Amino acid sequence: MNKEHCIKSIKEFAQFGDNWDSYGSPSFNPELLKYACSIVENLREDTPEPCYNMIGGSAIPTGASTVQLEWRYKGKYLEIEITPESIVWLKDRAENSKIEDTESGEFFSNRKKKIDNLIKWLL
Repeated sequence: MNKEHCIKSIKEFAQFGDNWDSYGSPSFNPELLKYACSIVENLREDTPEPCYNMIGGSAIPTGASTVQLEWRYKGKYLEIEITPESIVWLKDRAENSKIEDTESGEFFSNRKKKIDNLIKWLL
C-alpha cells in the first residue's frame, strides 16, 4: 500500500474551509486529520491500496468532516470512517454481484487491534 499517497490526501483536507462542500460542512479538525494519518501509517504493509474517489485521493472527505477509507478487494468491501470519538466500519462480501454478508459497527477503544482484524478479514 502506498501510505504516503493516502496520507497526502488526508493532509489536503486541512485546506478545506467551512462550507467546503457547499452543503455547510465545517472545516476539518486538525487533530482528527493527524489521528487519521496515524491510523494509515500503522496499517499493515500488506494492506491493499484504498479505492480512489472522485477528487483523486485515496481518502474520502465526508459531509460530517470525517475521513473515510474504502477498499474493494477479491469480492469484499470494507469501509472505515474515522471520527473524533470513534471508528465506524462496514464490511460486506459479494458473490456474483450479490451481497452475501454485511456487518457494521462502531468502536471506541483498542482501535489498532480492531483495524488490524478488519484488514485481515479483507485479505
